[in-house]
Amino acid sequence: MWHTGEGMGWWMAFGGLLWLLMWGALIYVIVKVSGGWSTRSEPLEIARRRYAAGEITKAQYDELRGDLTSRAA
Repeated sequence: MWHTGEGMGWWMAFGGLLWLLMWGALIYVIVKVSGGWSTRSEPLEIARRRYAAGEITKAQYDELRGDLTSRAA
């Protein structure tokens, strides 16, 4: 009469898939917000990108490059 013996049926599989999608989306958002899985960029590469983007002048880039290469040696 009340269909209590039928169990969850296909809803159980749907619920499991829904949980997997929810956790996957949560992990994706956390990774995106935190900056991704990549490692830190090298300081000289950052200086090159800033110079290419016009954020720093050639003189500033040359000074940074000189400082960074003298530290490595």
